[in-house]
Amino acid sequence: MDIPRLSPAVADDIVPELAQIFADNPFKSLRDRNIRVPVLCGPHEQGPTDTYINIFGQEFRTHSTLLKQHTRIWKDRQHGEHTTRRGHYFEARTEKDGGWGIYRKGAKYYREYPALSDDRIPTAIETFHCLLQALYLKPVPYIGVRGWRRMVSLGIRFQAVPRVREYIEKIILPWTLTATPLDGLTDDILTNTKLAQDIQCAQLYRECFIHLIGMAQYWGRNDFHRAENMLSPSTYASLIHHVASQRQIIEKADVALHTFIQTITVQKPRRIPNYLLKQLTDTVDNVTGLNGRNMNSLGYYRQIREVLNDMQVRIPRGTMYNKCHRLWQFIGCLCLSGLKYTEAQVKGYPVFFLPSEIELPWELFSPPEEEPDEEVWEGSEEEDVAMED
Repeated sequence: MDIPRLSPAVADDIVPELAQIFADNPFKSLRDRNIRVPVLCGPHEQGPTDTYINIFGQEFRTHSTLLKQHTRIWKDRQHGEHTTRRGHYFEARTEKDGGWGIYRKGAKYYREYPALSDDRIPTAIETFHCLLQALYLKPVPYIGVRGWRRMVSLGIRFQAVPRVREYIEKIILPWTLTATPLDGLTDDILTNTKLAQDIQCAQLYRECFIHLIGMAQYWGRNDFHRAENMLSPSTYASLIHHVASQRQIIEKADVALHTFIQTITVQKPRRIPNYLLKQLTDTVDNVTGLNGRNMNSLGYYRQIREVLNDMQVRIPRGTMYNKCHRLWQFIGCLCLSGLKYTEAQVKGYPVFFLPSEIELPWELFSPPEEEPDEEVWEGSEEEDVAMED
C-alpha cells in the first residue's frame, strides 16, 4: 500500500521536530573517535542496559530484550550463556568475506582474519550506531543515501530486516515528504533498487524502479548486462517490459505530433495564428535542445501540452478540435511523474509510470494453495458392498 502524500503539518504531527533532529549531526565526534565514554542507546523507560558491545574500540550499551526481539544472530549467540553473569559482552570481529560481525568478547576462535583497516573503522562505528537507533525507531541524523544504505546492509547482515524496513517506512520516507528528499538515490540506482528489494520495502522499491525505467531509456548493451547480473530475474524482466512499453509510448507521441502538425499545416484553420503553429513546430523539433526531450522530458511534453491547450481554445468544435483535444489528453499522460520521495526529472529522463503500475517481485509468485484432504465417509465400505449385492 502506497504512503499518501502528506502535508507539512500532518507530517510534523507524525514525526515532530524531525527536520531539526536530522539537521544536527552528533556523529562528527563519533566519526572522529573523540568519544572516550560508552554510548548509551535506548530510552530510560526500558530499564538499565545489560548488553555491552565493543565496536573496534567504541563501546555501546543497549538492551538485550530489543536485540532478541528484532535480531536473530545476536539471540543465537546469547543463548547458552551463564544466567548468573551480569550483562552480555560482545565485540566486533572481522569475517571471511571482509566484513565484520558480533561475537562473544574474549572467546577463542579457530581462525583469526585480518583486522579491519583504520579508514573503515569510523564508518563501521557510525553505521552500527545508526542501526541501533533504527532498532529503537529513533531518528538518525541525515547521513545521505550511502549512509542509510550501509545501515540497511548491516541490518541485513545481522538479520534485522523487518525492523529496518519498519524504520524506513515510518521515519525516513515520511520525513522526505516535508524536508530534504532522498538526494543521491540515482547515483547508484541498481544497488539501491536491489537493496529495496532485499528488505521488501514497497515504497522505496517503486521509487527506485521508476528512476530505473527512465534512466534505462539511454542505456547501452553493457548497462543492460550489468542490470541483468545484479537484479533478480523477475525484476529484470519487469524492467525490460516497462522500458519497451515506455519507448512505444514515446514513439506513438512523436508520430501523433508530426501527423497533427502536417494535417493542421495543410488545412490551415483561420482562427489559429501562424505564430502559434510555428511555436508548436519548433517545440516538437527541439528534441535535443535546452528544453528538448533528451534534456528534460517532463518540461518538453509540458510545453507542448500548453501550446496544444492554446490551440484547442481557438479551434471551433469539429473534427480538427477532436484531434487536438485527444492529442492534448495523450500528451498530458506523458507529463505525469510517479516520483514521490525524490525530485522529479533532475536528470532529464522520462518518467511516465505511477507507483501502482509497478509490480512487486516478492508478490508475483504466491505459494500454491494446499489441496484439502479428501474426507472418507464412515460406512463407505458397507455402501459399496450393498451396491455390489
